[in-house]
Amino acid sequence: IAYELNISGSGAINPLQLSTKIQFTKDASFGIIIDGFLGSQGYTTIEPYVAIHSGSIFGKGVMDVTIGKDFYIGAGQNELINLYIGTKIPLIGDQFLLLAEFLNNPHRMGYIGYYGDGRGIFNMGFLLNLTPFLSIHFMTFDILDGFDFIMCFGVDLKLGI
Repeated sequence: IAYELNISGSGAINPLQLSTKIQFTKDASFGIIIDGFLGSQGYTTIEPYVAIHSGSIFGKGVMDVTIGKDFYIGAGQNELINLYIGTKIPLIGDQFLLLAEFLNNPHRMGYIGYYGDGRGIFNMGFLLNLTPFLSIHFMTFDILDGFDFIMCFGVDLKLGI
């Protein structure tokens, strides 16, 4: 669960994001992301995706390569495929990690003005693992385009069988 805060005032609405992932093996998973918007200005996107997980090119940590497709509820569709490459790099043990990701699909592209032009986005943030099943993260979005400060604070709950 995440709620995006736009403290710059340049965006019209702030989305609530729900996501889940089922990890079938250590190296592969399937997930879905749902972005819902508060108010009547936006619409909802649903993105199913598959992910491959591997060791980080930075040594310790994890690297994910993901491919997905957005489906819009209440708006037209497009033919674009979503690609994502992200890494988690441990800074202090396995408790505090640096997050860096490059993707071609901001979920809110096209209807919130503070995301960059085109489909090249670089996000960065931090992850704090509080317990084996609970973590929090702080992210900044599209930090290479302009001077707007866009951030997201989220809570991750991990359930295992």
